[in-house]
Amino acid sequence: MASTAPGPVIPRRRIARELRLLREKRHLRLDEVAKKTDVSTSTLSRLENAQGTANVLTIKALIKFYNVAGTDLGRNLVEWARDGRRPGWWQGDPGAAIENNPSYVAYEAQATLARLYVIPYIPTLFQTREYGEKFIAATTEYVGADLQNLLLFRQRRQSNLVKRTNQAPLKVHAILHESCLTQMVGSPEVMHDQLAELLRIGHDLGEHVTIQVLPQTSPPHRATTCAWSHFEYAPDLDGVLFTETHVGLMAYEDKDLAAAAVDDFTQLAELSRTPDDSLEMIREAMRRFVG
Repeated sequence: MASTAPGPVIPRRRIARELRLLREKRHLRLDEVAKKTDVSTSTLSRLENAQGTANVLTIKALIKFYNVAGTDLGRNLVEWARDGRRPGWWQGDPGAAIENNPSYVAYEAQATLARLYVIPYIPTLFQTREYGEKFIAATTEYVGADLQNLLLFRQRRQSNLVKRTNQAPLKVHAILHESCLTQMVGSPEVMHDQLAELLRIGHDLGEHVTIQVLPQTSPPHRATTCAWSHFEYAPDLDGVLFTETHVGLMAYEDKDLAAAAVDDFTQLAELSRTPDDSLEMIREAMRRFVG
């Protein structure tokens, strides 16, 4: 299960991995470490599952117990604990408090690559303000200030496609089911402008954003029943899978599930139109709406 805390996830995941390895190499149980360190079993379990932020003093006590003080690993653990306590850009934003799943944003914000399969709506990272406003109004109860705060927050998420602090822009490979191009949201004018925005993104951000369309005529595939995302990180960390249904988002940090998701995505990409042909499909769909 993925972390449910909304803060930076990469430092917590690295702490979790290293603490688990240190304990398992010594063939110790959590309760045995707890008795020898005065760190509760629940706290140890939380740390090894990347749940919540790590207390620096607790980490230092575990570094001493595992005899890695003064080593690169010991120094890294302390630095990761400090990094994990620094607020992410999304924390404190009024729109983040009402976003569908704040932990999803935390994982998205620190990913190097996002693989997205969407049906039947345009993904949030590509939505125009007008499309997003009509979609939120139709599918949630947000109005007034809440609606505007959520729209502004999602615009901040979209800015990660262009520039991020201390990180390269987020790479995105999105596969849109063809129904995304025809499912009416708002009005024909809203749809026209939304598809025009997809074309702009495909052309202007083509170096790190890939858009493909999965045709209606493609054969059935197990990975097309709902929208889902796979986030990729540094080579030393496994990816994370999110699935999305009408009841919300579910996160999976299971290594095998994440690897299977990459395989599924590769298969869907092979079934989809090429990026150039996909842009032409989008252009044709746009012409059907009033501009």
